[in-house]
Formats: sequence, C-alpha cells, structure tokens
Amino acid sequence: MLMAFLRGNARVFDYFVYRAGPGKPPSLDLIPAGPCPTTIGFCPRHEVGVLPCGGAGEHYALAFLALRLSPRVAHDVHVFSSETRAWSVKVARVSADTETASR
Repeated sequence: MLMAFLRGNARVFDYFVYRAGPGKPPSLDLIPAGPCPTTIGFCPRHEVGVLPCGGAGEHYALAFLALRLSPRVAHDVHVFSSETRAWSVKVARVSADTETASR
C-alpha cells in the first residue's frame, strides 16, 4: 500500500504491507526506504512481488527488478526481508529465449 504525505512543498511516499490472518490482529508494516536510486521511495510504483517466507507465514519478502544502465545495461533484483528488516541487491541473470524473443 502506498501512502503519500505532504511536507511543505515536497511529497513524501511511505509504503506499507498489510498483514492479516487467523489468530492475529491486522497490522501495517512500514517498509524502510531502499537502495534503488532511480525511483521514488523504495521501489517502482508497480510490479512488486510479495512472497511468503517461513513455514508459519510470519515473514515475507518484497522483490522487484530495476534497470541499471551503468557501467553496462543489467537488471538488479531488489529484495526486502521482513525477517531481517533489510534490503539486498543482486544482479539478475537473464537468458535470451530465441523462440519467444522479439525479432
């Protein structure tokens, strides 16, 4: 969930994950700002994956791809872990599929 706040003339964006489940009260987890320099806040405004982690579903990971143009064109995978409350960034390995690639 995206929340926009106005502070003076600047817009500040905060991102939250809504959590609800049996036996637990609903909650909002504030996601800390992340490492992606080409976006507002921590990630693009769309195309973010939320993945359950752990057997009891108590933790999750957020993941998105970001295009990097320097020093060469590549995609970085940005992952936030609710367990460690930290972001990590890795270079995505992308393979070309000659049957489905646009020509």
